Amino acid sequence: MQQRMVDAEGTYVFGTKPVWTDEEVHIEDARIYKAINWYSYKYDKSVVKSILIEYFKEVEDEKYVNQIKTYDENKIRSSVAWICDMILSGLVLVDPKSVFLNKIEDLKNNPKKFTKELEIKKIDKKEVKKVSPMARVRRFFTKIVSEIDQEIDDFIINGYKTSFNVKKYSKTIKPIYGKMISQHYQSLLTELQSVVDREDIELVESYSYMKRSELRRFVKFIKEIVDIFGQVKNKRTKKKATKRKRVAKEKTKPRKPKKQADIQLKTVPITDFM
Repeated sequence: MQQRMVDAEGTYVFGTKPVWTDEEVHIEDARIYKAINWYSYKYDKSVVKSILIEYFKEVEDEKYVNQIKTYDENKIRSSVAWICDMILSGLVLVDPKSVFLNKIEDLKNNPKKFTKELEIKKIDKKEVKKVSPMARVRRFFTKIVSEIDQEIDDFIINGYKTSFNVKKYSKTIKPIYGKMISQHYQSLLTELQSVVDREDIELVESYSYMKRSELRRFVKFIKEIVDIFGQVKNKRTKKKATKRKRVAKEKTKPRKPKKQADIQLKTVPITDFM
């Protein structure tokens, strides 16, 4: 009985899905490859797994279904799925050594070959922007000023009284910030001093909500900040002078005194050589 690839009406048409009948047992590989070409033209990889799952449910053991579900579509050859669909449509492969059957067996026996690899999430390292030294100084300076401003606000709210120890706080910062803070509050001190001296009428009116005594306490507090932070200096510890160890003189053998006989020179008359 020869099997033929025919359409629904019983005639072979390339444009329709191949249907297999039991007219002949032997099927030429060329005809199967031709059918594979039709599937490849008609379908894509998106249906590969669904066809395989249906095949293993109907033809093979269902225990392989869950195994197939874990497979990566990109690792499975589409032609294997097309063969499985042909078998579901009536194709009979008699030869047990058929290349097509070997591909199906490979799916069953080599799960590691087709299993999806665990995706390791790559952590994108954000580029750390380098901060210039001056930008770092300005940033820390702003932080210190905001803390001192908070203390000034608390000073006014608490009836011009504070427990803020300016001298103690100044010891916690570097000298470079001390000078900057002193200059920063110098303008406020100058403004307050002109109000006390009544040099600017508009400024006097802007501080009119303060009593004379409160204004003086406020000036005193700001002056303390300016003076103390302006005096912050580097703490340089003097290194103690290290005494050099005296190097012991090498022991030398005392010279033997020359004999008196060696010192005296013998004089010989010239006439003896004539």
